[in-house]
Amino acid sequence: AVKHRIASFTTEKIADLYDIPISINSIEIKNLNEAVLEEVLILDKGKDTLIYAKKAMASIEPVRLLDGALHINTLAFESPDIRLYRHSPEEPLNAQFILELISTGKKDEKKDTDLRINQLLVYDGKFCYNVNSKEPIDGKLDPYHISINDFSCNISLKNFNKESLNLYIRSISGIESSGLELDKFRARIVAKDNGIQLTNMLV
Repeated sequence: AVKHRIASFTTEKIADLYDIPISINSIEIKNLNEAVLEEVLILDKGKDTLIYAKKAMASIEPVRLLDGALHINTLAFESPDIRLYRHSPEEPLNAQFILELISTGKKDEKKDTDLRINQLLVYDGKFCYNVNSKEPIDGKLDPYHISINDFSCNISLKNFNKESLNLYIRSISGIESSGLELDKFRARIVAKDNGIQLTNMLV
């Protein structure tokens, strides 16, 4: 019962501070700063599934939610279902509101909110990305329709704000529906006003 009450309190705080549609069935706190989350569901603004995971783990301090701060050193999802899409190439990603929240660290100027994620881990998940206005191409790698099974990744966010992005992809692996196999793809992505730089890439 305690785990369910903690989950209810946490989801209410996240919804209030960050305007993220989220539900969590239970949260178990371990070692004071580690949380194990069960049945995690995050929706996009259209109320479609963005991420669903039976289990997730985070190294956080839940008490900081009282101060409007959510600092996550490591966020790990076990066997998640990740669904990204945009209606057309010109329209924003359905996860854009979360990306903007992380990049600014604030929901609005009226609330002193602070959200940081340093490392993202995914194990044995499903990853889909679709541009709904584009017809799919069968049997070939289609940049507008990507579906990866056995998807795993290890991503470090060194810096992420409106002015710049410094992201280190330590590894991405999985099997795309076209048959392409990713095996520990690695790269560093640096983005500023003058463009995007991709370095240290290894496939």
